[in-house]
Amino acid sequence: MQELDALAVFNIVIIFAIAGLWVFLRDAANADPDDKDDLRHRLAMIGLPGGDVLVPPPEASAAERPVPLRVAGHSEPDFIVNARNAYERIVAAVAHDDLKSVEQLLTDEARVDFVTFLAARRLRGEVASLTFIGFRGAELIDSGVAGNTAWAEIRFATELVSVVRDRAGQVIEGDPRRVVQCAERWTFERDLEARQSQWRLAATDSDG
Repeated sequence: MQELDALAVFNIVIIFAIAGLWVFLRDAANADPDDKDDLRHRLAMIGLPGGDVLVPPPEASAAERPVPLRVAGHSEPDFIVNARNAYERIVAAVAHDDLKSVEQLLTDEARVDFVTFLAARRLRGEVASLTFIGFRGAELIDSGVAGNTAWAEIRFATELVSVVRDRAGQVIEGDPRRVVQCAERWTFERDLEARQSQWRLAATDSDG
């Protein structure tokens, strides 16, 4: 009799657990997309191993669909660290006209922009040098999903020494003895359909 009672209690627990899961998923599917604390939004921000992501229902517009920054096991802090590393590498590569070393970090559009910029600088006979001092800050300021592309905008605040010289070696821009503060907004993109894709720089803009 005691064994029967235990089995009955176990069955009741299972039934309540299944019912609770059903209610959770129902609420997640019907939650308000404008409510940043609702279940559907929280589910959309969770990543799955291997680069898979949970995407909100199709009725959500592109502007409302948040970027799943936790992808392939990387949380937002990890993303910021990687973005800082990419920033430092790309800035140094452009300054030293060594774009090939960072091509894998650039979208096709960004690569074309940098190639055009460097070609014009070489044509003028200018030579740049840069010493990266460090970051004053790096923060995620906006993100979203457009079609199959996730994007994230990062604001970088840095300190560096940047100098550009003409053909004669005269300084025409910057000061080799002065550390300047720089603020920029960089937009990174990631193809959500490609399981092995990485975040790449898509666009840059000054910030004030």
